[in-house]
Amino acid sequence: MGRYPNFLIIGAAKSGTTSLYQYLKQHPEIYMSSSKEPHFFVAQCIPRDKIPLREVVTDLAEYKKLFDGVTKEKVFGEATSTYLTYPQVAEKIYQHIPNIKLIAILRNPAERAYSAFTYALQLGTETCQNFEEALAKDQERKKQNQACKEYRERGYYFAHLQNYYKLFPREQIKVCLYDDLRQNPRELLKSIFQFLEVDGSFTVNFEQIYNPTRKVRSNLLYRFLTQPNPLHRFLLKVIPLKVRKMFRVYERTLGEKFPPIPENIKMQLLKEYREDILKLQDLIGRDLSMWLVPHL
Repeated sequence: MGRYPNFLIIGAAKSGTTSLYQYLKQHPEIYMSSSKEPHFFVAQCIPRDKIPLREVVTDLAEYKKLFDGVTKEKVFGEATSTYLTYPQVAEKIYQHIPNIKLIAILRNPAERAYSAFTYALQLGTETCQNFEEALAKDQERKKQNQACKEYRERGYYFAHLQNYYKLFPREQIKVCLYDDLRQNPRELLKSIFQFLEVDGSFTVNFEQIYNPTRKVRSNLLYRFLTQPNPLHRFLLKVIPLKVRKMFRVYERTLGEKFPPIPENIKMQLLKEYREDILKLQDLIGRDLSMWLVPHL
């Protein structure tokens, strides 16, 4: 039979979802699926060939198997950042699991858009080397169903979150900020533990930084290390895991940091997001004025 999860991290992409997934995974009363982002509920809304993602779970039985490893854990979930983006997903989740708890983590939308751009550069999937040029192509890419490269759209958090608030009671939704994760991660995780009703005294190890975005030393080498291909599959069998991890660490963590978002572009994006941010403040009951100040 299998089971559905009883909580989900629904996004936003490039806002700390990977870190949150890894930190929650440490808690003995929390089980996180081995596949961080199965995208199952997106696949219930959109044909598979229209989803610009490589790994997607489309079968219900396969999705439920992600939680077969649950033993004594009280709560179990997954973290798919695309759940926040697609408007039909909230209704699909509600149809399947109306009592589920939902966690969203949000980042300054201009910073989030730029982080998504630099991450796409790191992956080698972005052809524009200039952020301004990439933003200019947003509408064109939307028409071509290149959602993975729509940098503006994912930052309209109020527009996306209200789809959930229309269906789920407020007590089932927890909205966190990326700023909280950076400035006071212990308090943030404690509040999430309380929301999930697990032991709030558990101490999380925050030493490791997950999913950092850096310039890669070689796009060719990075794609070889991270994307499936016949030679890659062969080497996976013959090269020890420890050695493969050393290559990835060298390729990702020793590269240069990307420069910060250009100030003029950030100011323009914040103007575009301003109305959505002000509505979001009222929706979640948080002061977001720091997002509207360009130099922060």
